[in-house]
Amino acid sequence: MKIETALLKTIDFFSDAPNAFLEKIAHIARVENYAAGQTLLEQGKPQDKIYMVADGKLSLSSRLADGREIALDEVAQGSSIGTSALCEDTAPQFSVVCAQNCTLIVISIKDALELFSKDYDTGYHMMLVMVDRFRREADNRTRQFLRSLKNYPGIYSTLS
Repeated sequence: MKIETALLKTIDFFSDAPNAFLEKIAHIARVENYAAGQTLLEQGKPQDKIYMVADGKLSLSSRLADGREIALDEVAQGSSIGTSALCEDTAPQFSVVCAQNCTLIVISIKDALELFSKDYDTGYHMMLVMVDRFRREADNRTRQFLRSLKNYPGIYSTLS
């Protein structure tokens, strides 16, 4: 069953996307409910889906070489996880668990790649959306890194 494009627009990743693009994505997306504590992605294991949070919250964590697990982030309504799997065939370096009951929009990587290989305009638009997202994330992480360097004046002064 096709989901409504209005629901896709609630996801940051698709908020500015044209309706024609969203109509095509809506045909391969589905809404799924997950219980709190359910694992979506396991660190080091291949992923086959993109998850977008319509309602609820996800927790991201990573297991260190010494076995300790550290919390990385929480992902809330409007956010998405797993889009990088469209670009590369690598396993995530983090795990994702539902922090609470969640309603997620799910897209199979296989279905997405099949759509993009048949419909170049949709694939091209998706590429533009992903590049913009990755650029914004890189800019944000660079700002965070530079702010944290201010705590180390010896290093920070060499950058000025």
